[in-house]
Amino acid sequence: MVTTDWTGGPLLIHCALVLVALCCSAHYSQACEHPRFFFSSDDIPRLRAQAQTTHREIWQSILEAAQSSVDASPAATAPDRPNLDKYRNAANELLPFAFAYVITGDQRYFELTRRHLLTYAQWTHWGDEGEVGGHDLGFHHMLMFNAIAYDWLYNDLSREDRKTIGSNLAKRADESYQVSLRKADPDSTWWTHSWAQNHCWINHSALGVAALVLAGEDARTQSWLDDSVYYLTRVRYLLEGIADGSWHEGLPYQSYGLTMSLVFLQNLRRLTGQDLIPHAYYRNYAYSRLYNFLPHSDKFALSYAGFDWSWGSTSYHPPQLLRFVAKEYRDGHAEWAAEQYLASIGRSSHIWSVPWQVLEFLNYDPTVSAESPNTLPLTRTFPDLAGVIWRTGWGDGDLTFALKTGAYGGHFAFERWFNVEYPFDHPEVDQLNAAHDHGDMNTFYLYRGGVDLTSETVSYRDNKAAGHNTLVVDGEGQWNGLDDWGRDRAPFKGTEGRLEAVCEAKDFDYLVADATNLYRPYQADGVRPGDRKLTEFRRHVLFVAPGYLVMLDRVRADSPHRYDWACHFTQSVAVDGDWIKGMAERDQVLGVKVVAPAGFGADMGEDGKPYVRVHPAGEVANTEFVMVLYPTDTANWEKRPEISSLGASEEVCGVRVRLDGVQDHLINCGDEKTVVMAGYSFDGKAASIVSDADGHLKRVFLAGGSRLADRDGLRLLFQGRQQDIVVEVVYEGTALALYGRDLDGLAVYAPGIDASRVTVNGRAATVTREGDYFRLG
Repeated sequence: MVTTDWTGGPLLIHCALVLVALCCSAHYSQACEHPRFFFSSDDIPRLRAQAQTTHREIWQSILEAAQSSVDASPAATAPDRPNLDKYRNAANELLPFAFAYVITGDQRYFELTRRHLLTYAQWTHWGDEGEVGGHDLGFHHMLMFNAIAYDWLYNDLSREDRKTIGSNLAKRADESYQVSLRKADPDSTWWTHSWAQNHCWINHSALGVAALVLAGEDARTQSWLDDSVYYLTRVRYLLEGIADGSWHEGLPYQSYGLTMSLVFLQNLRRLTGQDLIPHAYYRNYAYSRLYNFLPHSDKFALSYAGFDWSWGSTSYHPPQLLRFVAKEYRDGHAEWAAEQYLASIGRSSHIWSVPWQVLEFLNYDPTVSAESPNTLPLTRTFPDLAGVIWRTGWGDGDLTFALKTGAYGGHFAFERWFNVEYPFDHPEVDQLNAAHDHGDMNTFYLYRGGVDLTSETVSYRDNKAAGHNTLVVDGEGQWNGLDDWGRDRAPFKGTEGRLEAVCEAKDFDYLVADATNLYRPYQADGVRPGDRKLTEFRRHVLFVAPGYLVMLDRVRADSPHRYDWACHFTQSVAVDGDWIKGMAERDQVLGVKVVAPAGFGADMGEDGKPYVRVHPAGEVANTEFVMVLYPTDTANWEKRPEISSLGASEEVCGVRVRLDGVQDHLINCGDEKTVVMAGYSFDGKAASIVSDADGHLKRVFLAGGSRLADRDGLRLLFQGRQQDIVVEVVYEGTALALYGRDLDGLAVYAPGIDASRVTVNGRAATVTREGDYFRLG
């Protein structure tokens, strides 16, 4: 195996005899025959049968695209530079053209693809950027898909055509290789060691594709392949370290990078037996997409980072990746997600969609049955993103709440880069490159079904704007020092946002997210250590399912500032007393009750979406924003609940909601372990006590503590043996249902409860009666 130093240069060069041996090896037995990518000649009858049966729906979309272009001819000369999309689309359309010939055997599609291949072989350049070569995305799309189309048509091309196309591919592949070695086109070498950026994956994967296709034709292919394997091995390590299926550049860029690299990785395994697919990551990718799903919508829950909605959920056709996961791991949930996305976004024969439907065709396994997510937990935490998604279900009437904080590049990449650890172990050239990330730590999103109640203003370019649902300080959003793409580590020290706690039960979820370190002055020479505006910005969120959320932002500083709590809406926003009324589609409304600050001001505007900025009456050093987010509709707006403060101190904040009785919620936001307010005493992070109109307990919740009492501390509601339990108690007549973790030994208030009707997490529990209490276990 060729190894490389930090320049990407070879330390050991294999001779051509090694390539010949590889061509005849057991692992690489298909290297001297065509087609070899995704299928062989023996597989074509099966593919043709699938096109008429199980895969017909996918095939019809591909065929329609090929039919509409059957008489098309490419431009005789290469497009002007820079023009990324022209090069990218010129390459991408080769996939449906060539596949149409494979499936139909129709000479019209053969000639269509051949015309394009021969013309592209005559283009003087394949570049999309720069003045010299532009060896970046456009170039590497051309390299990848010209190579695959060449492979699929190879057996029917003349010897002269093979020579023309094959020699041009080899020339372009070696150009890519020289750039990867950092020996050519220095203006385009930034991507070579940008491990956490999609260009790195895509461009090295394209070189690997060319190497696999041209094996047996050119003595240099082993060097090209080794180079690609070197880089993709590091990418796999990075993705497996992330593991949770999230990606810091956002879902559209994630689809792009995964799609293009998987083309190489699947065929590397198929042709050589070397498996570099990041399996743990892909398994979790399906669940990331599943929890991000919004019914009957082309959008997704966590719409962070740089992109435009014109890319949307159709970007690189996510069902093709989901169907790879379904096939690879026999995952029915991935198949369900693929089918639901297709039901929501449909199929298109557009150039931005149809090439990836070819990949869907090749990855679809109809024997994997869709499995509904209804048996899955309604919550999902993404540790690397430092994000959560909480749902009440997957239907039209269900709520989906999402929040992210995190680090630029995601926590795993950020920490490895900052500490100069593999794969970021060559600081002279490695870069974090989180240039697509936004200053959006602690932002939140809320939807009902597919209706957007509040999400950010999506923007590809404007990563520093305060167009997010988070805190604005002195008119500015969060520090974003990515102008140099993360080459200099010093300014990034201590800039991570942290998801400090996540506590989840049946009908209650709670989190604490800390974004204090992101509020730093903008200055040209970077950020001095410790130079920040705030000493604290923690966002506490309590989800009281299925109805509403309580949000507490605790803000502290050493000097007064103008603080704005920012929230965006879909159609319009207005102030109605101490409520904010945000209008959405289908007569949906998000009501925001401003519990604190008292005497608040509210400024409204438009930055791509209507927004409100709620602020204290004047500049202050310390403040709390206490908001209750109450989704409803226009018909029930006047029936919204009465909401009031239970009080606030340095240590605890309380809210009372009168809805089908009394619902009291308390958040421990200070440093004291045990706090007291409004007759309640508890030692956790948050507590909720829900009673009916007659004062009878209905639901009680404690997050991250051991003890909760009411009636001025005289009535103990429960006491646990562990110090960090999460428990929800539901009283239903003579039955008692408990949900949570670390509940063994818990003593719970249960007068009148039948011991035979006590359950823990849905299962019958063993309990011991101790007066008015049951003890579990």
